[in-house]
Amino acid sequence: MQYYLDYIVDNKFLALEEIQDLTDSIEGSIIDTSDKFDPRKIMDIRSDLLKLHKSLFHEREILIKLCRKDSPFISEGSIYYYRDIYDHLAKFFEFIEMNREMITSLMELYLSMININMNKISNQTNTVMKRLTLITTIFMPLNLIAGILGMSEFSMMFGPDNWKLSYPVLFLFMCCLGYLNYIFLKWKKWV
Repeated sequence: MQYYLDYIVDNKFLALEEIQDLTDSIEGSIIDTSDKFDPRKIMDIRSDLLKLHKSLFHEREILIKLCRKDSPFISEGSIYYYRDIYDHLAKFFEFIEMNREMITSLMELYLSMININMNKISNQTNTVMKRLTLITTIFMPLNLIAGILGMSEFSMMFGPDNWKLSYPVLFLFMCCLGYLNYIFLKWKKWV
C-alpha cells in the first residue's frame, strides 16, 4: 500500500516541476511581450494548482490518520514509510502555496505591464494633442484675419488697384503675428 502512495506522490512532484517551468516561461513572456500575452495561461495554471491543492489536502489528512496509529492493521514498521510520504506531501503543499503566491504576483505583473503600456500610449496622445493645440493657437488669429479680409473687404478697404502692395503687406503682417504668437506661447512655457 505504501508503495502505491509513494508512487502517486512522486508523480505529483513531476507535475509540480512542470507547473514551475510553465510559471517561469509565463513570467518571461509577460516581461518580453505583455501586449500579446494571454492571461488565460495564468488562470489555467492557477486552476491546476487549486486541483493539486485539493488533492494534497485530502491525501495529507488520510496520512495524518495513518501516522497516528489509529488503525490496528498498520504495522509499526510501515508507519515510517507513511511519515516519509507525509513529509513529501507537506513539502509539496508548501510548494503549491509558494506557486499560488507567484501566480498572484504574475497577474499583478501583467496588469502593471498593461498599465505601463497604456501610460505610454496616453503620453504619446498627450504630446500629439499638445502640438495640435499649439498649431491651432498660432493659426487661429490668422484664420480670423484671413476670414474677415478674404470676403472682399480687403480690396474694398485699399482699393482694387493697390492689391499688388496690400496683399504682400497683409501676408507679412500675418507672418509676424503668427511668429509673435509663437514667441508669446514659448515665453509662457506652453510650448
